[in-house]
Amino acid sequence: GEIRELCGVAPPDVAVVTTVAPAHIGNFASLRSLWREKTDIIRYAKPACVALVGQVPWLHQVPRPPKGSLVMVSREKVFDKVVEGNGLLLVRGRVRARLDVFGSHFGDCAALAVTAATYLGIPPDEALMRLDGFAPPPMRMQRLSVGSVLLVLDCYNANPASVTAALRWLRTRPPRRFFVFAGMAELGRHSLRLHREVGRLATRCADFIVGVGDAAAPAVEASIKAGGRAQLVATHKEAADLLASSASAGDTVLLKGSRLFMLEKVATLLGRRLEGGGCSGSCIA
Repeated sequence: GEIRELCGVAPPDVAVVTTVAPAHIGNFASLRSLWREKTDIIRYAKPACVALVGQVPWLHQVPRPPKGSLVMVSREKVFDKVVEGNGLLLVRGRVRARLDVFGSHFGDCAALAVTAATYLGIPPDEALMRLDGFAPPPMRMQRLSVGSVLLVLDCYNANPASVTAALRWLRTRPPRRFFVFAGMAELGRHSLRLHREVGRLATRCADFIVGVGDAAAPAVEASIKAGGRAQLVATHKEAADLLASSASAGDTVLLKGSRLFMLEKVATLLGRRLEGGGCSGSCIA
């Protein structure tokens, strides 16, 4: 009921539903009830609002504003090309914008942003130009280079959808790829199953998996059962020591976990180890 309450304070002229995934699903009876809550932004928007919808399940049941319009948005409809590489290149006709982000899923968000701007009176080409050079806030697929090792800090939050997107990006990187995972909060009775799914997926996307803390244990166990190379450690320091003894020039280290687990501490400690040179900890062979 929180979205309904907020819409009562400031009903939207343009309502956007980016996606519906099992984030915070521990607070809901099911994914369907979470879907209901998210789509309330359309139900309680202004009657003539424009509702923009991205990757949403039960699409045919998404409510339509009584006097407005419902628009399905995808990157394919908005951009001629989306090229992933050193950042994300968005092409629309002769207009190009390069975003300083990792992961093609940012293309979906950019498509929704450009479309929303268009309905607010900004020409789409101008909206796209304004995105050029965009970089996400700290801890959102944030790029940190320590020596010749690429650290990607994505630990502002974590849910099954965002972890999957981050791992799919990691899979595009050349070996060696380290996945540092601390767990996902607010998943309720679905937690064990979803953590195991992360472990199995990570086995296909990373060369080494480092689980930090008890919440990551099911993912590590699932990875090992699937033939992955994974190790569980208890503390941020142990994770940093293990990585410092194992990572070398050209490697990629992706750190992912819910805010609760503060994985940025691993990045800070690892940076000190790598810049200082050497570490007495154990090593991933």
